[in-house]
Amino acid sequence: KKKKKEKESADEKRKKEKEGDTAQTLEEPVMMWDVVKVCAWACENKIPEFQALARDQEIDGPVLMSIEESDLQGEPLASALKEAGFSKFGQMRRLQLALNKIRQAGHVGAVNSASSA
Repeated sequence: KKKKKEKESADEKRKKEKEGDTAQTLEEPVMMWDVVKVCAWACENKIPEFQALARDQEIDGPVLMSIEESDLQGEPLASALKEAGFSKFGQMRRLQLALNKIRQAGHVGAVNSASSA
């Protein structure tokens, strides 16, 4: 029992450290993000399908900020979204809402402050 508790405790500690790393990463201005940070943003915004897309399409912060709604419906992004698993309205809407949240915050600043707004 003691080893199991120690393992759970170590797992919880790693999880908290990882969450802290993500929060710290997302405090950087979006325009400074690399692809890895865009993937962390996607995970935090509950759009994990976007992670693979960001890696495959090399979507970094500046590219993320430049995505418009018409880009999501046009090629080559529309096909890439389908390949990444965006087949449901809810998935696409979560992506649009997350992108809008960044833009509304004038997102040169931190995502965490936008999340709490």
